[in-house]
Amino acid sequence: MIKLFKRMWRYLTARGNAAFNEAADPKIQLEQAIQEAQEQHRRLKEQAANVIANQKQTEIRLNRTMEEYEKVSKNARQAVLMADDASKRGDEDKMAEYTSAAEAFANRMIALENEVEDLKALHLQASQAADQAKSAVNQNSALYRRSSANARS
Repeated sequence: MIKLFKRMWRYLTARGNAAFNEAADPKIQLEQAIQEAQEQHRRLKEQAANVIANQKQTEIRLNRTMEEYEKVSKNARQAVLMADDASKRGDEDKMAEYTSAAEAFANRMIALENEVEDLKALHLQASQAADQAKSAVNQNSALYRRSSANARS
């Protein structure tokens, strides 16, 4: 029984669509198709812009993290040198303080190394997505121009 109703519904909708298409003005249908294509192209460009913006943000985060890594690395080297100097002077308290600081910097460096690796992978993915988005916009733009030119001829 349900199958019968489904078949009847599909038949009625198909018949209604066919009747509508026969009665519809081709000029209006053409304008609607052009407007729909313009809207689709606009949405595609917005999505591409968002993807490219995401790629740029990832790149900025990666650069900042790499700069922070460099600073922490310099601080760790300085702390090791100062600990070594304190050891040579025989100042055990300062040596322990500088060694502790060097260990803290080393731990931060490990965390930053992991973050840099994650950001590199994310940046690679974002770059690929941005390239694909640019390509999609270019293809859609060319298709839209051809369709527009053919429709108005």
